[in-house]
Amino acid sequence: MKKTKNKLKKNKISIILDKIKKLSKITSENESEKQSESECISKSKFDSFKPPYSDKDILILSECAAAIKYPEPEPGQPKKDYRKSKYCSKSKLRFIFNLNGIVQFYAYYPGHRKLKKPLLGNNKTMTVAEAATLSAIIFDNQMYGQTLGEVAEKFIESLSMKHENDKRVISKKTIKTYSSQINAFVNVIGSSAKFLDISQEEIKSAFDKLYEEKKANYTYDVSNRVKSLFAFASEKLNLKNKSINEIRTNYIPAPIKSTFNGYTDGEGISKLMYRLEEEPNTQKKNAVLLMAFTAVRPVNIIELKTSYLDNLKNPKYITYPKSTMTKEGAMKNKGQFKIKLTLQMTKIIKNQLSLHPDKPNEYLFFSFKDCAKAMPYNSLREYFMLICPNDIYKSSLEDLYVKGTAGPCFTLLRQHAKTNVVRYLVKEEGYSLSNAQIESKLILGHTGREHDRSGEHYDKNDELYDLRAETAYKYFLINEAIILQGLDAFKKGKRIIEPELPIKLPEHLIPFTQKECTTLRI
Repeated sequence: MKKTKNKLKKNKISIILDKIKKLSKITSENESEKQSESECISKSKFDSFKPPYSDKDILILSECAAAIKYPEPEPGQPKKDYRKSKYCSKSKLRFIFNLNGIVQFYAYYPGHRKLKKPLLGNNKTMTVAEAATLSAIIFDNQMYGQTLGEVAEKFIESLSMKHENDKRVISKKTIKTYSSQINAFVNVIGSSAKFLDISQEEIKSAFDKLYEEKKANYTYDVSNRVKSLFAFASEKLNLKNKSINEIRTNYIPAPIKSTFNGYTDGEGISKLMYRLEEEPNTQKKNAVLLMAFTAVRPVNIIELKTSYLDNLKNPKYITYPKSTMTKEGAMKNKGQFKIKLTLQMTKIIKNQLSLHPDKPNEYLFFSFKDCAKAMPYNSLREYFMLICPNDIYKSSLEDLYVKGTAGPCFTLLRQHAKTNVVRYLVKEEGYSLSNAQIESKLILGHTGREHDRSGEHYDKNDELYDLRAETAYKYFLINEAIILQGLDAFKKGKRIIEPELPIKLPEHLIPFTQKECTTLRI
């Protein structure tokens, strides 16, 4: 009896369990039916939307697309792309609905198979109206296009904007150089040429023509500017022309370093100084003399402002300012350069200031046509070429690559000053040649800190004690004394190429009242 009762109980439990399984199966089937019904509704709702589409429509469509479920791929099979898409010819847009709810906006130009149809953005980054506007702009650029001249103009404008935002990023002179190089390319291709139609062959032929007319180094620089121009057009204007990338990198050979190989000696400089004594043009004479004694670049003489002097009545220092975010520095390396004036430098500056004693101009060396502007560079260059003796070059003219081939070059003065200092330090002070060359950098405005590049951030002796200017001062004195001794020897009819050391200043050439300093010993 007990066994039969237990069996009956087990049968009842199994019957109950079977009923529960059947009920759960029915509910799951009902749920799947409901789910399939909702998917069908979502799919039919998605298909029912017709263009044009608003932002609200895109949001609803993205929800519908995300609600549709797709079967998982079988093991070993690649995943299928179940993304759905919509098109709108009027807005020139293609919408790709991803399963994660993100809707991508692509340009869409039916009937124009060759036109590029880039990705514009997505529904998180832009509206449909913004995407349509951008697509229309890209279509116009590709169909009618911006000209090469227009793209070049926008490129130069972007560089000018960078300069306005931060003067340390790029200088006005660099922008001027880049503009000249870009214009050289534009003039060969033609400013009215459609940017997107410029082919690889056209670019090559332009480079070939510039190579023949302007030499290799110039063409190499132009090619780099053109690459920057095409990159700018692609990134900022969405004008993707890859013709420049198809040209091999070594099509234009790498430049030969065109350092200035010309040089002069003491006799050449003495002849120049002798001619300057008799020269009636006071301003240009003063500019060349100051360049010889300070060893600064000609552009720093021309653009020397009276505000760089510490005192207009009795100047003791010239301070070329460094670059900051709001102000562009004067020197090539964008750092501050402070010169403690020697007596000859002071004499030249006072003489120049006397030309306008009542109201000094902004620039020490000014243009006579417009006193508010600096002296024109070409004017001073032509003067220097005329005043220099014919035999100032002691090097072979064949050694000159480009710089100096048109005539005597300003670099002769800067170069001779360094030579004077190095020779004095080696022969009189016992410096090694390498150490003398490092020391001579002080008068050239070079940092000379290659041995400890990070050290300059911790060394504040210049700011606190003018240590750099004080150290360079003795080297300026050396250079000045050698020049004056050479001039005195030339007047006496001696042919001195290498002045004797120690350097002695002639009595009648010692400026002002410091006649007791007849021998320069440092």
